[in-house]
Amino acid sequence: MIQWYEETYGKPPTNIVIFNHEPGLLGLTLRIEGIENTFNASGINATINVVPISLNYAESLSIIESYLEAHPNTQLIVTLGPAGTDPAVAAVKDLNLQGKVYIMAFDIDNVTIQGIENGILIGTVDQQPFAQGFIPVVEMYLYLCYGIVPPYNITTGPFILNKQTIYLYQYQLQAVSELSPYLKAITG
Repeated sequence: MIQWYEETYGKPPTNIVIFNHEPGLLGLTLRIEGIENTFNASGINATINVVPISLNYAESLSIIESYLEAHPNTQLIVTLGPAGTDPAVAAVKDLNLQGKVYIMAFDIDNVTIQGIENGILIGTVDQQPFAQGFIPVVEMYLYLCYGIVPPYNITTGPFILNKQTIYLYQYQLQAVSELSPYLKAITG
């Protein structure tokens, strides 16, 4: 996200807000620390505000819109999952901030995909859940049938989904939908 912003605007973003839809949740706290550490390590003197929102869409939308109205110099929103991304996309649209404020997200839903396609989102970090579910099944099959011990660690991500890589995601969806009937037939 820093590189994209620098390439697009010739300078790094310096006014960032992270909307946390589940304050205190360890996984999201670690995502926040990773974002802050990345900015600190890059030497960018950025203001990063972490703002709690909630799992309630309307409540989160109200908080995000109020924040953006009170902080007109915000350049970049980071959301930690669809519960934050969906109302953030709506807020950017509602306040007519497309092209002024961009969103970087985690995880995928339809709003995230549409936001990437429409240029509201820079991208999202995908854990590739299909691979997380499929690879262990293949490993178990190979172990049970042939005694092949799986590798200790297989990384399924992160995968950065953006305008340049969205075709891969769409291809994977197509491949999975075509593979589904075959998998159902062989597994009963």
